[in-house]
Amino acid sequence: MAVSRAILGVLGALLVPAMAATAQANGRVPAAGQIVLPRPGTGLPASEILLRTTFGVALSKDTGITWDWVCEPALGFDGVQDPTFGAVRGADGKGAYVYSAFEGLGRATEEFCSPAVDRGFGGAIDLVVDPADSTHVVAVASKYDRTGDDGTLYYTNKLAVSRDGGGVYTTLALAPVFDATFRFETVELAASDPKRLYTSGFRGLGPTGTALIAHSEDGGITFAETAIPLLGDERGVYLATVDPKNADVVYARTAGTPDTKSRLLVSRDGGKTFAVKATLQGPMLGFALTPDGAGLYLGGPKDRLLFATPTAAPEEPWALEKRSNVQIQCLATDGTTLWACSNEVSGFVVGSSEDGGRTFARKLGLSTLRGPLACPAGTPTTTCAAYWPQQAADLGISVADAGAAADGGRPPRDAGAIPAGDDLGGSGCAAANGAPVWAPIGGTIGFFAMIAALLARRRG
Repeated sequence: MAVSRAILGVLGALLVPAMAATAQANGRVPAAGQIVLPRPGTGLPASEILLRTTFGVALSKDTGITWDWVCEPALGFDGVQDPTFGAVRGADGKGAYVYSAFEGLGRATEEFCSPAVDRGFGGAIDLVVDPADSTHVVAVASKYDRTGDDGTLYYTNKLAVSRDGGGVYTTLALAPVFDATFRFETVELAASDPKRLYTSGFRGLGPTGTALIAHSEDGGITFAETAIPLLGDERGVYLATVDPKNADVVYARTAGTPDTKSRLLVSRDGGKTFAVKATLQGPMLGFALTPDGAGLYLGGPKDRLLFATPTAAPEEPWALEKRSNVQIQCLATDGTTLWACSNEVSGFVVGSSEDGGRTFARKLGLSTLRGPLACPAGTPTTTCAAYWPQQAADLGISVADAGAAADGGRPPRDAGAIPAGDDLGGSGCAAANGAPVWAPIGGTIGFFAMIAALLARRRG
């Protein structure tokens, strides 16, 4: 995007006083950006779903029937950022969650009552959980250091590995490619080869910068880089995933401003070369590869939900089938069910589809969030109760309902199946099911909403 997460960390440090009054939501338009579905082997219940939002985390323990809230202060981070979350198995065999934030690397047990952030890994940009081993986590950090006399930005970079589900991280020696002018953006692991590691990043700033993807075949000891030429207003390249059966096949996307076209880039030689397989008219915020790698879902607010069948033809773009008019903000799949983040204009914030994205069942609306997650007194998550009245008002939940929601007594509303083929789009000035309409306003809040729109949406 035009403003990377690393740059936003600098902006956040400069604008802390302005953010203080709206810390619980950062003055951002309420939106969802990542769905985490626990895989077998994590130790987490199959019914548990985590949703990252612009105002904290929503957690469901009953496959999306009810949702509870965990605020950003309880998670140990603040400011305009979109941390990456992952489901892991700890050294004790129990399931947990890990996440990356400017403040450091976070970890929360399944109960989510006592999240903690390791601030020794400040500037964390991204992390990935090994698709084949949920105890294996790789994290990258690029913490702003200084600006040179010529305007060059310098960073303190780190690459770390955990083998116990995020309990302890070991920092690896950095390869020469990750010099102080480089900043990390994304990181990916291959399910079929745990030593195959991919990272993407950027040198410089804006149109004069250089995007690149670096790949390692020895677990991060050595890397080779591939420059990714950017077009027009593109400002970066972000890894999407690696084929689950072939470590040589890696997917990436370009991104820029909210109005910039985005391209799907695919490599079949381990990241040495990339071919353009699709071009979207707007940002590509959602990407989900089927478990067998034979199909992929992709889309965004402008292009809606698309489906493609990957082919091995080196130069031919892939045919894109439009599956629905849902405005996509993230995607995830467990193989049988497709999950999507959207907005109230599309009829849901979280929806699930059993027919390949042609129709969706509403699982969450902003105004149906029950309230703060119930936790023992004195644990960090209980601090969310103080933020809930204002957050409830922001989400369109009445004061009376907000009190009931905090006790978990408010029944969820379900709009049922939504015919995703219908045109639910438009200018964004209407909302489905009587939900509140969200629009940026001027001043500080408008500024943060604008900056948030430029964030790269990871993993989703």
